[in-house]
Amino acid sequence: MPGYLSTQPLHGVFPTTMQLETFLSPVTALTFLQLDRLCLLVGEGQHLKIFDREIGELLLVQAIFASQAVHGIVNGQSGNPTRSAATVLVWGGRSVRVLRISTGDISGHDGLVRVKSVTNEIQANDWFLDAHFRPSPFLEDECSVPEEAVLVTARNDLYILNLSKDTSYGDRQGQYLQHLQSGPNSILYSAHLTWNGDGRVLVASGTVTGEILVWSVLCVSGLQGSTPCQVHCNLQGHEGSVFGVRISEQARWSGSYTSRMLTSCSDDRTIRLWDISDVDQPESLRYSGACLAKVMGHASRIWSVRFLASDPSNLCILSFGEDGTAQVWRVEMFRQNGAAVKSNDELLPQMAQETTFAFHSGKNLWAAAVSIEENGSLLVATGGADGRVVSYSICTIKSPSSDRDLLACTMAEVSEICDDTADDNFARNLKARSIIREIFDSMVGQWNLVRTIKSMIPTQPSGCLQGMATVESRQVTKDVYDAESIYSEHGDFTSDLGFTMKATR
Repeated sequence: MPGYLSTQPLHGVFPTTMQLETFLSPVTALTFLQLDRLCLLVGEGQHLKIFDREIGELLLVQAIFASQAVHGIVNGQSGNPTRSAATVLVWGGRSVRVLRISTGDISGHDGLVRVKSVTNEIQANDWFLDAHFRPSPFLEDECSVPEEAVLVTARNDLYILNLSKDTSYGDRQGQYLQHLQSGPNSILYSAHLTWNGDGRVLVASGTVTGEILVWSVLCVSGLQGSTPCQVHCNLQGHEGSVFGVRISEQARWSGSYTSRMLTSCSDDRTIRLWDISDVDQPESLRYSGACLAKVMGHASRIWSVRFLASDPSNLCILSFGEDGTAQVWRVEMFRQNGAAVKSNDELLPQMAQETTFAFHSGKNLWAAAVSIEENGSLLVATGGADGRVVSYSICTIKSPSSDRDLLACTMAEVSEICDDTADDNFARNLKARSIIREIFDSMVGQWNLVRTIKSMIPTQPSGCLQGMATVESRQVTKDVYDAESIYSEHGDFTSDLGFTMKATR
């Protein structure tokens, strides 16, 4: 089944769009998988689609469930970037399935993606909301398969999936998915779980009543049972159902203080940040967590949130939802009186919007995935109801210099060049004008336009627009703007079916 890749500059970012030409279904799950190449796994309907991220080629389409749509994908990688095989767990509704994905040599004819079933489709009595493989040092071996995974359901129950070699797959498939423990009695819209280093499963449960329950269970390996549920805190503050929760990795400050954060989003359109560092203390049984920061920026409901970076000096959050946008938020952590942070009471965070990405059409982004690139920037992929998957790179590292300092430095370099290559009057005039104004002025005029238009809506035509693009300067509408221009297009649009019409934009 063919696919295509297109790259366009938009808002200073170069997104990569991957989409099937045959039909469009909502994209409901995404994850990156680093094999011999970087792959992007896409859940669309009941199918799993695997793309080569570098070239945008669709490598494989495989039905995972008989009729249930895919809602989540989690991989069992342990950080080996050169391995050629990995195990992934796919869930949707009440169904779950474990797969083994492998690749061959990309330069030869054997460069195919192969998917092998580790389990058949297994069904539980409730919907799954999140899953996580048990960490193991043996996963560095590319032939190893994770032995266990835990899953949390909408009724706040924890299940364990045993994948050890002595399990008879397919014969008694219901035997190795077993109920492990129940959390506080509640109905959930969202959940996120992670493993602590001591074998404890930490769960954050977002309820329909606006509460966030943080609890844990000490999980004994091999279906041998678990300790009773340990409730750590009940976070209250949202004024609507909690649609997304996320627990950060542990982060250490310059002193001895170690922190763990939780971010959440809700029907009330707010994004909130909580400090749950105390849950990592063995003696922590229950405490009342406080909201450190909250912000509102989306035009409608927010479906989910992700930590892009959990370092206290570089804390960033990605949110996406019903308005079809993905937004990045930076959290600045301050210390009282400049002293080292020793407890969550001394944290003084402020949350501000960093940027907004509006690469999708229509409403609802349902899924996102994040991967770290070699240069330290983050590769983000988002998918939504429009059937599109868009990936783009963003940098979460804040520059130590302010924009004013960077502008001054750049102007000094430009001025120095002008002094060497032109007369003094030209150099003095250029020094007095901002770089932004220079860019705007250089674009004023008419430009030959040839634009290929690929329609994402089957009922709307695709084709080619040929004509002129015009950029005109105008009076700035706000004092904070240095320059302002109006951009327009006009010409002849020729569709793929052969008819031609006049077009303006």
